[in-house]
Amino acid sequence: MSVERVLRENGAIAGFFPEMPLVSIGLRAAAVLRVAASARRDRDGIVAAQQRAARLTTRMARRDGTTMLALEQAARVTARTELARFEDDDAAAAWSVAVGAWDAIAVPHEAAYARCAVRRRCWRRAARVPTQPRC
Repeated sequence: MSVERVLRENGAIAGFFPEMPLVSIGLRAAAVLRVAASARRDRDGIVAAQQRAARLTTRMARRDGTTMLALEQAARVTARTELARFEDDDAAAAWSVAVGAWDAIAVPHEAAYARCAVRRRCWRRAARVPTQPRC
């Protein structure tokens, strides 16, 4: 079952169930799908991933200015960094903020995921740095 389907079918319980963690997972999936579609040069797959991300971003924007639980706030930070990843932004600094948000509320598995994302961004950045020729 897709994240979007769960959010759509359970809209009535939105006031009782924090939806930001699901939005975050959905944006994570959209980023992975976009990367996979890009690797296959699948334009339809890229468009579908973009549409999924747009719908989830709209849902996230509807929560702007509302009071959220600490869990939802941390998930929102992660969702925004997943959106940056979707848009091919090197979001190492944003992932560092996500690490702090998850550590603050003692959710170690999410903090570990964010830490790994920071390291991946740093490794990719280092791989792009041209090496200096040696004399």
